[in-house]
Amino acid sequence: MDVVILMFVLVWALSFFISVPLRMFATKESLNPGLANLTVCLPTSHEHHYQVVLSQFVLYYFVPMLIIAFNYARLALFLHKSPVMSVSSARNTRRASVMVFLAAATFSVCWLPGYVLELCVYLELYRQGSAWDMFYFICTVLQYLHPSINPVLYVLLSKRHRHRRAVWFFSCNKTRVHPQIISVTTDTL
Repeated sequence: MDVVILMFVLVWALSFFISVPLRMFATKESLNPGLANLTVCLPTSHEHHYQVVLSQFVLYYFVPMLIIAFNYARLALFLHKSPVMSVSSARNTRRASVMVFLAAATFSVCWLPGYVLELCVYLELYRQGSAWDMFYFICTVLQYLHPSINPVLYVLLSKRHRHRRAVWFFSCNKTRVHPQIISVTTDTL
């Protein structure tokens, strides 16, 4: 139990550390000071935008991908050095490896386009138009969709679901409807 509490504390501390760049460069700006007393806290001012974009890319994308790649390489090395396993154990290991790889790939696919878009905006490659607006929409959808993709992957790759999918797939041929052709003839008098 102490290890679990320690892990929670470490995750919270790391989350706070990662949010420091946004807190350091945050600014308060008043909107319409004559009409209403409305102050908004923005993540960055224009003079520090490059540091924020770069730190977000490094801390929120590059470091997690390095950690995932490092652990995936450790897992592959461990599996390569492990003694010969039984067929079922090797199959389970391969399935776990595929699941880890797919989780890393979905993280990359869902988050990289958003950071590429952010860099394009900073480098002033972003032009107002339907293609860029569609790219922005797709990036936003992918980033919001990412938390819901991993559970779906785990379900689709689980043994129970895989068995049900195989049963459904192979039973489709057995329940096929065979049409019968009946010809009706009429005799004329």
